[in-house]
Amino acid sequence: MAAPVLSEFRKSSLREYVFPGTDAATVLVPSGAEPAAEVQVVLDRSHQQRWFPVDGGNIAKVPFHHARGSEHLFQRETNGWDHEHCDFCGGRVGIGELCWTAPSPGGGIFIFCRECYEKVPSE
Repeated sequence: MAAPVLSEFRKSSLREYVFPGTDAATVLVPSGAEPAAEVQVVLDRSHQQRWFPVDGGNIAKVPFHHARGSEHLFQRETNGWDHEHCDFCGGRVGIGELCWTAPSPGGGIFIFCRECYEKVPSE
């Protein structure tokens, strides 16, 4: 789902948040192969995944808490989920960086980087 436009928010409705990072669940998907069905379920459930090319295939990565109940299928990478992306400009928010959040429909959140927060109207 696409984020709404910045002008639909007000600074007073946003929450400050220092991104702490989290562990990542990683799995090697060999070249020319699809993830195992059980792994694909976790990837689909996550809605947050990143893929990194490596020799022999790709590493798929999701926040570790999305692998709950299927932890045995993944390797745990400490602090492997080391950044998020602003939902408005795609900018990077790293561990320890200040950002702002607002609830999104469906129970998730929108993340605002510093630059986009500055564009949000005060009132």
